[in-house]
Amino acid sequence: MNVTDDTIAISGEQSEEERGEDRTHNYIYNERSYKSFYRSIPIPEEILPSKITAEMNNGILQVYVPKKAPSRPAGGTTRIEIG
Repeated sequence: MNVTDDTIAISGEQSEEERGEDRTHNYIYNERSYKSFYRSIPIPEEILPSKITAEMNNGILQVYVPKKAPSRPAGGTTRIEIG
């Protein structure tokens, strides 16, 4: 995974090998497959690119994307004094 100021780029590859035997037709086979992928995901302005982390658990990639702290609480009130 690579992170820039405006994107997260994720790439990976997977290879599999399957071996088997067919005794009725008297042969042994060996199959291999290979897959690769690449994704580029844009990062909104409210995200902190330097704080993005990821971890792999049981074949599942979890990406943590923290937001910047809001400048004031959502739904809060602002007091304006009129002189």
